[in-house]
Amino acid sequence: MRWTTVAEAAVWWAALCALYLVLISAVGPLEFALGALAALLGTLAARTAAATLRHLPLTAALRPPLPEHAAPARPLPLHPATPCGYPPSPEPALLERALTPTR
Repeated sequence: MRWTTVAEAAVWWAALCALYLVLISAVGPLEFALGALAALLGTLAARTAAATLRHLPLTAALRPPLPEHAAPARPLPLHPATPCGYPPSPEPALLERALTPTR
């Protein structure tokens, strides 16, 4: 393992541990141990994600250009903001009629 890898992991751990300690209300030995363990797990996740992203080609993250003969995008039709997309009924629903007091 190179020293740069160790230094990067130490910086990640220190930053995550410091962030945890700043965000909690009371710092005790148990809270510090929990924060240190969580920071270690976060460090391992960050290192794994960085190593994975290094192997991805840059073109995979970019959107490929559309061919010239491609049709322009059309907007989708809007649906009413009622349950199941049905238009609102002028009559009250059965439950609404049952709960409404009669005069």
